[in-house]
Amino acid sequence: MFGIVIVVAVLGGLWAFFVARRKRAAELRDAWEGVVYAKPSVPPDDRSAYRYVTITFDGGRREFVRVRREFWETLEPGDVVVKRPGELNPAKKETR
Repeated sequence: MFGIVIVVAVLGGLWAFFVARRKRAAELRDAWEGVVYAKPSVPPDDRSAYRYVTITFDGGRREFVRVRREFWETLEPGDVVVKRPGELNPAKKETR
């Protein structure tokens, strides 16, 4: 009985690893550009490494996007944000 529990736990762990790996690979392939629409407030005691912003894409579609806390602090509504293929995190678009 104990052996079955071990096998199930190992198989569950492997499944979770491969699902997370596929999700990360998809995020690396992702590319988009949008405008920061809203930056929801967070409690001052929240120590999470990530925050969410609402991005408006071409066509008016809006979506919550997870960004690093340090990047979130630099964003303001109206900033243009771009996510390039091969990068996990979006960045502000350089204006020239």
